[in-house]
Amino acid sequence: MPLFWLSFGCRHQSTARDFHHRDNALSGTVFRLAVCVPRPCTIKEAVSALLFNVSSIGFQYGEEFCRLPNDKPWVLADSVAVLFLSMIAILTLLSTSYELFYIFVLKRDANGANIHFRAFSVYTNTQRLISFPQNADTLECLDGIRTITTAWVIFSHVFSSLSFLQNPYEEWAWMLSAGGLWITAAPVTVDTFFVMTGILLVYTTAKKMDGMTLVRRLHLFYLNRMLRMLPLLATAVILDASLFHKIADGPYWTPVATNAERCRIFWWTTLLHLQNYLNPRKMCVPHSWYVALDIQLHILSPVLLFWLLNGRQQTAWSAVVATLAVAMGASAIYNCALELPSHTFSPSRDSQLFDYMTKYYFHVMSRITPFLVGMAFGYLLHLWRRRIVIMNKIVAVCLWALTFLVMGFTLYMLYRVKQLNWNNQAVDTALNILMRPAWAAAVGWMVLACVHGYGGEKKTRDREKDMKKGRERKCRMSVEADELDRGKHINEMILDFSTGPIDWFLSLPMWRLPGRISYGMYLFHYPIMFVVNGTAVSSPYFSIPNYLFQCLAHMAISFVASFVLTVTIDAPFTIIFRRLLDRGMTQTKWKRVEQLEAHELAPRTNFH
Repeated sequence: MPLFWLSFGCRHQSTARDFHHRDNALSGTVFRLAVCVPRPCTIKEAVSALLFNVSSIGFQYGEEFCRLPNDKPWVLADSVAVLFLSMIAILTLLSTSYELFYIFVLKRDANGANIHFRAFSVYTNTQRLISFPQNADTLECLDGIRTITTAWVIFSHVFSSLSFLQNPYEEWAWMLSAGGLWITAAPVTVDTFFVMTGILLVYTTAKKMDGMTLVRRLHLFYLNRMLRMLPLLATAVILDASLFHKIADGPYWTPVATNAERCRIFWWTTLLHLQNYLNPRKMCVPHSWYVALDIQLHILSPVLLFWLLNGRQQTAWSAVVATLAVAMGASAIYNCALELPSHTFSPSRDSQLFDYMTKYYFHVMSRITPFLVGMAFGYLLHLWRRRIVIMNKIVAVCLWALTFLVMGFTLYMLYRVKQLNWNNQAVDTALNILMRPAWAAAVGWMVLACVHGYGGEKKTRDREKDMKKGRERKCRMSVEADELDRGKHINEMILDFSTGPIDWFLSLPMWRLPGRISYGMYLFHYPIMFVVNGTAVSSPYFSIPNYLFQCLAHMAISFVASFVLTVTIDAPFTIIFRRLLDRGMTQTKWKRVEQLEAHELAPRTNFH
């Protein structure tokens, strides 16, 4: 006896234009019901027998999908998942046992153990993950921004993923209200991630190489980023294609089953970071478009990065202005031509949502401007690295005021856009062009101010005294002092200044660990959410306390899952890839086969 999932709805079909002119609260609503139907019966006969002739009173119905007993056959993706997870478990067990035996039985220093044999050791990888050595060049405020942004994404997905509510009208009214803005405005968090990516790209690369070195090692520059993102992304693909689909079941298992089917077909576009162009409506790991854009922007970044690493500030700033102007000009032409909405939650233009997502939201065109702004701030942070930056208090206060004004105005416009009577294409286009770079500049200033001691002002006189002392201490430094001592003194002075409330909050130690594993939390929270929601056997009731509880629950589950997978998969492969890349940069001669390490000869498992 198959299980059919039916949808019933009113005949009236509302459009985007008359969306806000509904005269009936039930207009356009859909009622879904799962029923068991005997094989000889048609859907019409079963519905009429179960209820009555619903078509006669204005309802229409249709079959969405059909579940049959034992409808999860074993496929190749399941074999690959078992092989992969078994291999990880065996390597983890052997590697951890080797290191513990070496340390606690042989009583030797762990640094003397073979790095390849202990690459999968839980003992060492956990220690590294929870260790946070002090460094004068660390941008500590980024941990707070990254963690808060990740939490914002998870919270928004919790609110948007629940369905079949007992009181959908209350949820809909709340989402349209100002109180729901902190959820509906969550898409701007993606631009925050791209700002941080641009900042760190320039800030970290500028320490390691110049422009010509970048050109010579361009293949390693690309390979390093791709390999850095690969282990957890590949794990997410495997889990979506197999384990998450097998691990449980429920009345509405469609989202999980759909993700599994898509990953079995389009796994390769996700691993090649092409899914946002080749199959944007059928993506494997549906939120992995962010990872694809990250890689694509890194591929484009040397166009500007070369000039930033060239050492000439005038040329570098000219390149920043030129690339940003070209990007914004192209975005203006693109948006004017397509006339798309400006937000993922714009009910009055709901019919254009898929076009907006596939043609703009998942597109490099929408993310390149915040990425370039981040690169500009990263370059400025590099120029001011380990320097005492003295800024007039009025200027600092004005820049903070402008930052909050930009962020507040952005949130206000996103509130206006989600109203049912919104209909202003010119403003939508302007928002698509200007909103993201403006938000990026606000986040960039926040980072810059926190790093250089302007993360919320202290008393003016105290700051002036600190600055004077800092300059005096810097001037008294001996020219012959080695670089380590010099960095230590400068770091002490910077820490003396960074006492503002915003910088203090964003640099709290509690943000460090979740900030470090935020990539895993981003990748795995959504599939886990689908599994949990799919197993529900009753309709949830919408209330803010109930949703907040689920938000905290999913945060905790995502944190634990990300921690475990980072220790057992991401950290080991990062070590192996780093060793291979280091060999590629320093090796001048080919090795003979008998000279290669064991891990260099191990074949890689391909996912088919």
